[in-house]
Amino acid sequence: KDSTSTITSEKPATLFLKHDVVSYDGGSAYEATNKTCFAGAANVNFVGSKFFQFAGPSTSTGTVQVTTGRLEFGADGSWTNATAAIVAGGEMKFFNRRGLGRGTDVRFTGTSGTMNLAYSGSMAVHDLWFGDEQQQKGTYGSASSTAQHKDARFAGTGVLAVIGEGYGTVLFFR
Repeated sequence: KDSTSTITSEKPATLFLKHDVVSYDGGSAYEATNKTCFAGAANVNFVGSKFFQFAGPSTSTGTVQVTTGRLEFGADGSWTNATAAIVAGGEMKFFNRRGLGRGTDVRFTGTSGTMNLAYSGSMAVHDLWFGDEQQQKGTYGSASSTAQHKDARFAGTGVLAVIGEGYGTVLFFR
C-alpha cells in the first residue's frame, strides 16, 4: 500500500544521505511503495557511491546538494522551494522539468560534477553560478541541447533557463 512520510526540520539542519541502488521512496529501485519528502528548513547532501532518487515533492526551503554519486529527481520528484541546488561533485539528474523552482539558485562549487537534464523543454531557476562567477541570464545546457550557452557541466537534452538577476551591473542615480 502506498504511503507518504515527511521529514520536517523547524531549524536549519543538514542531513547527509548515503545510499546504494535504492530509490528514496522506501522501496528498492524496482519496487517503490513509500514516498518520503523533506519540509521546513532541511538541507540534504548526498554523498553516496551509487544513486539516490527523490520520487515525490519536497517543500523544504533548505538546500539540496550532491557531492558524490548520483542524486536523481524522478518523474514526480521535486524540490521547488530550495534556496539552492549545489553540484559539488557527482551528478544531479532530473527526469522532469519541474524539479527545481524559479527561486532556486544552481551552484557548481567543485572542479567536477554534472547536472543531467534528462527531459524535454526547459526548467526555470533564479541564478546560476560556476564557482564564484555568477552567470548571465539565458539558457544553459549540454552540447546536444538547444541552449544558448553550452557547457560541459551539463548533460542531456533539456535546458536550464536562468531568469533571476543574472550577470550585470546595477546603477543608482539620484
